[in-house]
Amino acid sequence: MKALFIIMGLMLSPLALADNTTTIKPVSITIANDNQAKIILSNQDINRLFVMKDKISSLNAPNNRVIAHNDQFGSIFMNVIGKEPFTAFITTQKGRHFSLFVLPKSEPGVTVRFLPKTKIIRYYRHHTVAARRFEQSSAYEKTLVNLLRDVMLSQSPPGYTAISPSAFNQVSALQLPKYIEGRKFLKERVRAGYLGGELAVRVVRVTNSGKQATTLVASEFYMSNVRAVAIGKETLRPHESTNIYEVTSNA
Repeated sequence: MKALFIIMGLMLSPLALADNTTTIKPVSITIANDNQAKIILSNQDINRLFVMKDKISSLNAPNNRVIAHNDQFGSIFMNVIGKEPFTAFITTQKGRHFSLFVLPKSEPGVTVRFLPKTKIIRYYRHHTVAARRFEQSSAYEKTLVNLLRDVMLSQSPPGYTAISPSAFNQVSALQLPKYIEGRKFLKERVRAGYLGGELAVRVVRVTNSGKQATTLVASEFYMSNVRAVAIGKETLRPHESTNIYEVTSNA
């Protein structure tokens, strides 16, 4: 009988441990395009972010605040550095885009599930086969870098068409929204545009018409449909100009 009690004790021990196990559910946040969500993320552990029925294609945040990578399923695994809040911008494969106001906390990592309110953007797919092939030939982030590099070197990306300035207002991807708020002394105009398959590139000429030097920050230009930004010169003296290179969705 003594042996029987020992065996039963061994069998019951795992059950006792299972009863003490707790499950932490994902944090669910409903979000729409161009909206901002305030979230608490761990700065001592890894966090996972994903969008329901979509894939995160890019995360733009200050380089010294985040270490992140995505997986094949479109989730972002994100390590937060430091204690101060910051803003990050998310773009998805289906054309959704929103921002996060991140509050770092010393606590276990979390899973954040975003529930999108915005309908999927339907891209134009009528342009050249060569452009679509180029856009799909590399990982998404590498494609954005290649597009910016080509245009900054005054080259048309493979399969892309340079659009005449007289036709800029006929192409929605090249139209310029009012994305610089509170900067009345900055004047901007589209200087060049390149139309591809699902993406396009516009070159915006920005001039400092004020009397003091000003610094341009890439995050000021991440608005609706903008996928990537490169700034020719970050600090502009009075009456000085530079180019802003933007990859946008061709929608």
